[in-house]
Amino acid sequence: YLYPWNAPLTDTLQPLLRAYDVGMKQGDIELALICFTMYVINGYMSGLALSSLLEDAKMHFETADEYGIHAIMPFILLIRQTISNLVGNADDPMVLTGEAMNEERFLESDWSSIAFHNFYLYKLQLCYYFGDLETAYHFLKKATRTAKGANAFGEKAPLQIFTTLIHVGLAARLKGARAKKHKRAARKSITKFRKSISKDSKGINLSHKLMLMDAMYLSLNQTFDERTVRQAFDRSITLASRAGFRQDAALGNQLAGEYFLYRLHDQSWAPYYLTRSIQLYRDWGANGVADYFQLKYEEEIELTTIHNLRSTNHHGQSRHKGSRQSSVSEFVSSLQDSFSSGIDQDLSKTARSTAFSSKQFLGSNSSLSRSSLGGMNSNSGSRSSATTSASKRFGSFRWAKQQ
Repeated sequence: YLYPWNAPLTDTLQPLLRAYDVGMKQGDIELALICFTMYVINGYMSGLALSSLLEDAKMHFETADEYGIHAIMPFILLIRQTISNLVGNADDPMVLTGEAMNEERFLESDWSSIAFHNFYLYKLQLCYYFGDLETAYHFLKKATRTAKGANAFGEKAPLQIFTTLIHVGLAARLKGARAKKHKRAARKSITKFRKSISKDSKGINLSHKLMLMDAMYLSLNQTFDERTVRQAFDRSITLASRAGFRQDAALGNQLAGEYFLYRLHDQSWAPYYLTRSIQLYRDWGANGVADYFQLKYEEEIELTTIHNLRSTNHHGQSRHKGSRQSSVSEFVSSLQDSFSSGIDQDLSKTARSTAFSSKQFLGSNSSLSRSSLGGMNSNSGSRSSATTSASKRFGSFRWAKQQ
């Protein structure tokens, strides 16, 4: 519960698999399956390949069902069906009905309040990914009301992040008093989120998300020039790619592309960012999301082909071992320090009109080429070692059952 707040998220994967293995061998089946549920959730949030996680979640469900472990069943069902929808296996990607569960029957069941909170949390994520901001806001309000006691990283962090993204998205779409209401809510959410990233932890799993929030908030203000906003998006995308969060790199490209398309009507940068977003979603395994945006944008702009985009597939936590972890931490720290010194000014009412000269905002390392905005350098098409070892460990439950 604590480690993801101040260390690389993928560093939790191998210990969770070891705990699962030991629990199955010693007969502590429930705790073992809790550990594996957390493994799937953390793997989903850290950007592991969705197809591999879906396979593991399916086997995990069969294990829990065979042993009659019902306490964790709702969490297994929710993460499995969410991944299935993102992959493109559901008739309606915003409804949690498909190969794993039925949404109506789930809501009729006598689950805990935390289980229903997770239901609302996954629903708002799916609605946001598939472009339905109004419905996402509806489930955001429900998730916020049921958030008491939901303190795990996989519950608290997504709620804070999508709160800002949904409010900013609605502020950009609406006008008048309703737009101002959502803009104030977004500013409040960003301030709260910024405080949660302490200087000691350096927010290694969250800094790129904060930068994306800041970029989105900047895009609402017409006082900032196109170059300043673009550099804000680029920093978020670069950091997400370097840290291995390919879903966030895809989202950053998508939001940047939509900013150029709808706010600036720019037919140069918009196709570039949107094409890269679609490719990164496919690289993550979210073909359902990629197909949705492919269909949505191919009639509005000419999507380009980027041949040099390298896969962001990675080998689990190996990307954070040794000097790699140190370099990521230093990179996060340097970007966060240079970025936040300017962005805080905009979130203050008194300095909103004068904050962020290009020099204050961009710092000394602002030059980013288009080629730097893709995925991190790693082996294309490979499956993470953590995920592979997860599948191998399912043999353990047979031994435990025999005992």
